Amino acid sequence: MALIVGASASLAATCADDPNECTLKKLCEVATTVDGGNTIWSTASGAATHVTLAQSLGMDCSVTPIVDLCDNDPSECKVSQICGKATTVSAGQMSWDSSAVAYVAMAKEYGLQCDVSEEATFEKITTNLKLAFISESKLYRQQLQYALKKLGYYAYGADGLWGKGTSSAFDKFVLATDLQNNTEGQVFRILLSKVTVPSSFAVSKKKLAKISKNKVWGNGLFSEYICMTNKADLKTPIFGLSVNKAMSVATFIMPDGQRKKLGRKETKEAIKEFNLDQRTVLKFNKNKVTITNQQFNTEKWSEFLRSASSQDRAKLKKILDDALAPQKYYIKNNIVSWSQKIRMPDEMGGTWKIDSSLNKTGYSYISKIKIKIPQVGEMNATLWQTCDPS
Repeated sequence: MALIVGASASLAATCADDPNECTLKKLCEVATTVDGGNTIWSTASGAATHVTLAQSLGMDCSVTPIVDLCDNDPSECKVSQICGKATTVSAGQMSWDSSAVAYVAMAKEYGLQCDVSEEATFEKITTNLKLAFISESKLYRQQLQYALKKLGYYAYGADGLWGKGTSSAFDKFVLATDLQNNTEGQVFRILLSKVTVPSSFAVSKKKLAKISKNKVWGNGLFSEYICMTNKADLKTPIFGLSVNKAMSVATFIMPDGQRKKLGRKETKEAIKEFNLDQRTVLKFNKNKVTITNQQFNTEKWSEFLRSASSQDRAKLKKILDDALAPQKYYIKNNIVSWSQKIRMPDEMGGTWKIDSSLNKTGYSYISKIKIKIPQVGEMNATLWQTCDPS
């Protein structure tokens, strides 16, 4: 009996010391433990070799699969995990992973650099996006938020305000669509090109009553509209240029009628060259409207006046005053229209004739500009704009 007991004790000790001496059942018993109702691999120092053997043999020993919450939710990631999830390495260069926008946004929200060294362009655009966003009209800001929400980047209401939700949504959109090298205006236009956005947003009855009381004239017009270009056409004696509704792609029409589609960079340069991307402010007071935009920007004119000779300065000042003078408008079928004729210096285009119309219900504004340039001929430009009554 003593020999049998001694032999059993010797066998048990051998399994505990050497996992190769264990039965499969006993190996799993030693290699695992129970924690919170889940079977897990044992972390006891004496079980390390048993765990290694069991795993090398492909045994699961009924271990409960462990789900890393970080795999599904960036807010559950540890500091040691978030950078690994948010970055990728290409040609030895660390950069943000455009396919892991939620992890990138989380890392940036808490100021993690994650050894990304080439991100100055992205940092610049995300910093400037806020400034560009808040400088836009309320309607345009709401349209941007609406588009972000439709595309799944934004989960809140289109209130036109910049907050964490809007900031995070733009971060995700810029990364997901690889727009790090684009300007803020291009980001906005590309975003709006992906979604059909409303031309107006519902206003609560209480707010509408307040607006109507304070800002709407008896003819149904708001006292002020802020309008932004969303489409443009230009025709000259030599060529033509047509820019799409998103202001992201243009078509160049050559003298022989052939058309050439311009790339993003060429389109941007053409829009800037011909001053087609305009912000126009319309101010109504009784039966007259005052128009302010880049063409008659007082700061630019002031600079132009300073560079002019004293002899020409008074004449140029009168031209500016005429351009900014209130214009009488007419209303027919909800369309508000007016015209201006301005004699400009030859170096600024000669004679300008501007026909304007505003749809006071759809908040869309069209300006048709005809410029007679000495020794060149006639140039026509048409700008379509969406407006935000404020």
